[in-house]
This record gives sequence, structure tokens and C-alpha cells, in this order.
Amino acid sequence: VLRFLKDAQFLSTIYKFSAKEIKKDYERVQNALASAIVKVHPEKTSKIPDKNKSACYQFLKDFDDVYTVNYDLLLYWVLVQDPELVFGDYFYREEETPSEYCEYVQDGSKSIKHVFFLHGALHLFLKEGITTKKVWGNAIPLIKQIKSEMENGYYPLVVAEGDHESKERQIKENPYLNHA
Repeated sequence: VLRFLKDAQFLSTIYKFSAKEIKKDYERVQNALASAIVKVHPEKTSKIPDKNKSACYQFLKDFDDVYTVNYDLLLYWVLVQDPELVFGDYFYREEETPSEYCEYVQDGSKSIKHVFFLHGALHLFLKEGITTKKVWGNAIPLIKQIKSEMENGYYPLVVAEGDHESKERQIKENPYLNHA
């Protein structure tokens, strides 16, 4: 669907018709994808058995870097169960940063192992030009925080373009995604 809408936008430039509604529909479809993922996603990390998270972590800990194109929170939940937080993701919180999120810092990784969300994720947002990561720092589950952001018109940073050129452009335009 996204590909067809993107093609229609292209045709509008050739045939000189307004693509305003097509562009709105394109954004609606992208936002609907994020909404659908949130709707079916487990509400809390406790919904995933600890033995499953532990087994996943045992497998992943042998890698230096982990790259994912999944949007969900499952990998994040697996990695944060480690009390030493061996895997870093280039998101950090300064003292003045609110407790519910961290900000992307390109040269800020203090970890030797990293996780990269190549196509974004449900807990990543772009606000005022800054890529942020929602965290469970204020006792409100992440999914509830994400739903609240979406109700306020902010949608997760997810690459859901209809063609590879648009995906590449979106990735290059965002400092975090481009870094990943």
C-alpha cells in the first residue's frame, strides 16, 4: 500500500495534480502500522516468562553487537534484565533529562557491546529534532507511555516506507538511524 501511495505521489508531479491527500494517507498508513504493533504487543515485560528472556540473553551475550529490524520491545526487555547492562545503545540521560526517556548521543557509548534498532522501534521517538528512547524510569510501563505519546500525536520512530529509496532517505535523515 505504501509503495502505491508513493508511486501516486510521483505521478502527481508528472500529471500536475495535488498529492496533499495522498501524502496524508501515506502518513496514516505508517501511523496505523505503529498503532497495530502497539495494540498486539505485551503490556509489560512480566508477560514474558523470565526463563525465556534469560535463554535469549544467554544466546545474545556472546555477540559484540546485535542488530535488529524488529520494532517491538522484546529485545530491549531481554537486554535490560542484565544488572550490568553490558549492551549499550547510545541513549543516555543527563541530569536535567526527564526520567521517562534518554537522548541519543552519537559518541556516548560507554559499552563494548551494542544493540542497534536499524529501522527504529516502538520506544524510539523524534521530538524537536532529537531522537529519544522511552524508558521505564517513572514506573509507567513502556507500552502505556508509548500509547500516551501516540494519543498526543507523536508516533514511534519506525522505518515503514514503501520502497527502498524512501527507507534509505528516512534512515539517512535521522542521526541515530544513520549511525546504526
